[in-house]
Amino acid sequence: MDAVQPPSRRRIVVIAAPHAACAQVRRLQPYAHLCDAAVDEMAECIGRHLQGGGFRGQVKVHTHINREVARPHCDMNRAECSESPYRAKLRKDVLDNRDRVSFVLDLHSFPPGKGAFGRPDPELVVLDDNIATGPEVYSLDFVAAMKRAGIRTRGPLSGQDNDVHAEMRRQKIGVRSFLLEAREEMGQARMDQVVCPAIARWLASQTASDRNKGLEVTWTVAAATAVAAAAAASEE
Repeated sequence: MDAVQPPSRRRIVVIAAPHAACAQVRRLQPYAHLCDAAVDEMAECIGRHLQGGGFRGQVKVHTHINREVARPHCDMNRAECSESPYRAKLRKDVLDNRDRVSFVLDLHSFPPGKGAFGRPDPELVVLDDNIATGPEVYSLDFVAAMKRAGIRTRGPLSGQDNDVHAEMRRQKIGVRSFLLEAREEMGQARMDQVVCPAIARWLASQTASDRNKGLEVTWTVAAATAVAAAAAASEE
């Protein structure tokens, strides 16, 4: 049995949801996508499957909870809002724990039926700000892993205007990150039994593979096998 690691050495997965705050002006723009309606639930679902599937580190969720600020006034995922209280808190948390943060998942959601990412609607879309010079290997690996799990996934696509994951990957911070769009209204059972477990497995595998920092492996083979078996059973 693995020895229990002290909290100061446990790995951290950060989930950032900069568009979770729904604007209060929807009545004025009834067809605008003014917030990511599914991200609060998706973030909780991913975190629950991570912690219930053998991941012995921490899961930190940063949602834009100041619901007095409408998204059109300040888009938390753009460079011009990088000094907002939300972004400053997220940046400080990652910098303070940089040696322990294995991944920052910049989580978003998109409404079905708009064709924004092609038709038929994918369930997940990866955006990568390095697309011009070639996407990160781990972005490609994530897309392949989701497809193996039977999840309709597109990408990596260009994410050059999205500042959260770009900032996380710059030299000053230097942690792995990409932007993940999840389809809204994919269905509770589908999200909880297939999509969240697959994302959690991948995030946990990234943690386990980060051995070069000399920190503990937080994903055991036995736990990974058990979660994979449970996910496979749920798809039958």
